[in-house]
Amino acid sequence: MSDGWANHPWVTVWFNPRTTIRRAADSGRRRDPVLVSAIWGLSGGAFFAASPSRTFPTGMKLLIVTFSVVAGTLLMTGVICMNGALRAWGGRKVGGKASGGELSEAIALSLIPFVSWFVLGAVVAICVRFMYGNGPPVGVAQPAPLWAYPILGLGAALLVWSAVLTRYCILEVQGFSTAQGRRASWIGMKRYLLLLGALAAVLVLLPFAIKAVSRVLQLFRV
Repeated sequence: MSDGWANHPWVTVWFNPRTTIRRAADSGRRRDPVLVSAIWGLSGGAFFAASPSRTFPTGMKLLIVTFSVVAGTLLMTGVICMNGALRAWGGRKVGGKASGGELSEAIALSLIPFVSWFVLGAVVAICVRFMYGNGPPVGVAQPAPLWAYPILGLGAALLVWSAVLTRYCILEVQGFSTAQGRRASWIGMKRYLLLLGALAAVLVLLPFAIKAVSRVLQLFRV
């Protein structure tokens, strides 16, 4: 599918999303949801690992780093796959032809710019750790918020760019016009909200259901 890094989908998706996702869909590429999620989780783990130990509760640094890697990877994978399934579900109502796997691949590739910001943050944290050890001097630590603003601005810009890429990738893989894409997104959003509502209702009613079952069991015991 690629002839080197210059033609790798993680590179070409930045500026040529439609061609990139079409090539990915035609070749049956499906591994990026897990790979992108793993890089996101590892970046978070590396960032926390490079942070000074005194910023964490005593004895909690290793647990937080491990949780960031494992839970971050699983969470991002779940979000990408669920998003792909819901978009496929809504897209079929307006003639969409992509499967949940194809849409998950499209979403994962479009997240590359945003995930790269987390990689950058981890690299910066590691460099600072190598330069200043477990705690930079006070004179060095004070100006940190000033140079943090451009990095935060870059993160916001990359998030917007990923959102734009998501739109183009989904339109291409579904074979949608802009109008069809808007309608499918609305249908998918309604079903997503219904799913969240049902989950919230279950969580709210669960304690009452447990109490009711407990009382019934007590009556039978008597």
